[in-house]
Amino acid sequence: MILLPLLLALPPLGLRRPAPLARRCAPPVAAEALVPRNRVACYGCGAELQADVAGSPGYMEPERYKMKRKRRQLRESLCDRCRRLSSGEILPAVVEGRLKRPSGAAVGEEGRGITTPEALRGVLLPLRERPALIALLVDLTDVAGTLLPRVRELVGGNPILLIGTKLDLLPRGTEPERVADWLSGAARKIGGVVDVHLVSSKAAPPRLSVGSVGSVGTPTSGLAGTSFFWGGLARIDVVSAPPALRLTFCTGGSRLRLHECPTAEAAEAHAARAGIEWTPPQDAASAAELGELQLARTARLRLTPCEQAADLAISGLGWVSVGCLPTLQQGALEATLAVWVPRGVEVFVRPPMPVGGLPTVGSEA
Repeated sequence: MILLPLLLALPPLGLRRPAPLARRCAPPVAAEALVPRNRVACYGCGAELQADVAGSPGYMEPERYKMKRKRRQLRESLCDRCRRLSSGEILPAVVEGRLKRPSGAAVGEEGRGITTPEALRGVLLPLRERPALIALLVDLTDVAGTLLPRVRELVGGNPILLIGTKLDLLPRGTEPERVADWLSGAARKIGGVVDVHLVSSKAAPPRLSVGSVGSVGTPTSGLAGTSFFWGGLARIDVVSAPPALRLTFCTGGSRLRLHECPTAEAAEAHAARAGIEWTPPQDAASAAELGELQLARTARLRLTPCEQAADLAISGLGWVSVGCLPTLQQGALEATLAVWVPRGVEVFVRPPMPVGGLPTVGSEA
């Protein structure tokens, strides 16, 4: 079994007809292991364990490495990175863009990732030529950023087992069965997904935070003309909307605060406060390096009372669930929202993820 970042290559699975589990999981006859059999791999990520290059894949402190080797326990050992992940730390594996790596930091430097997108692609491409069951790991708190849309280019026609991680970090009241169905639908374009499983993290970090803004439908202007900022990293403008609009912000960042101001003052407010009052970015220099926020997506959504209409998902940050509270307003209900993010950050409009804590009832995945 070989664990790679986001992908896990397992022995081949016959898809022509259902087969007993023992036969389906039979090892390939002539498959070449990605990690030689005489080497010892971390049982968490699959990287070859080593004590020579700190920050590189598979690194262990020399003292712990020597102790585990002396006791013949290396095959049951985790590398330093996997140990820290299992204790709840958030460590990006892939260095990509200014949000992932502060100025001057190098690949492999403390907390700065262990590979680049190009290097990761080079590692994964051989899977196209290997008969294998591919386990695709998707972070449920960042589905938009971890569900690889072009995974077929990397794994060819191999079957995919989709695994949603961090189930225990979703808000209380979330029903796993509904989330699994939703994730299956989100991955439909990939094709060849044979099953979906949800798993929890071993550690116990804080759950995803959920906060809503909006008011019950009354004859007021509601949220239209208001801009909301997630720290200094993202801006959501309510261009037009009925008073019953409700926005629910879902994020795993405990330090990520929500701020608001009139849209007419939004650009000036961000320039003055990002990295100072609105963090992250952590300081004014980081905010200047990040640059002005760019308009990435304008979404026009049809609303239905007591339902969620859609999620506006920001890769690496979280999502905004757009819903509508009960209202006496007649006629079609529509909302237009604009999402501003740093250059290069992707924004997606997706069906609403059915998590607990949403203000409406009867929402569907």
